[in-house]
Amino acid sequence: MIARNHIMFGVASWVLARPYIYGDQKDWFPLYLEVVLVGVGSLLPDIDHPSSRAGKFVPFISYPVSAFFGHRGVTHSLIAVVACVYGLFWASGDLPLWGLYLVWGYMSHLLGDYVFGTSGLPLTWPAKRRFVSPINFSVNGVIENVMCIAMFCYSIYFVMM
Repeated sequence: MIARNHIMFGVASWVLARPYIYGDQKDWFPLYLEVVLVGVGSLLPDIDHPSSRAGKFVPFISYPVSAFFGHRGVTHSLIAVVACVYGLFWASGDLPLWGLYLVWGYMSHLLGDYVFGTSGLPLTWPAKRRFVSPINFSVNGVIENVMCIAMFCYSIYFVMM
């Protein structure tokens, strides 16, 4: 999945899930901040690739991570999600609300790569097994683009209702 589609997929999934999480309380956190944090979180797993959007933003992190683990290694595993949650708990004493949005974006990235990637994900890293979706679509293909744009447009419509 390409960066813009990771953002659209993550944001759309959050906007559509938000009423089920918050119920009628829609003003806990401003929606635009939630969207920004989910968008940032949806790019974080690709910090292991120096030419990705996240990698270009923090090359001093991206190059060493890429050298040690390669692309779609540890950052594309469930251990990375657990490490993010643990790091947020350690830094603040609990899971801050803004951390939930980052983790949501992170997990949406993994789901997007699972469905729209042919190489599979090492969800149980350091184990060598790669999980490949049975319904796999090509990266940056027509189906990926149409699906992400449709989800994103529907989520905008959903917010305006």
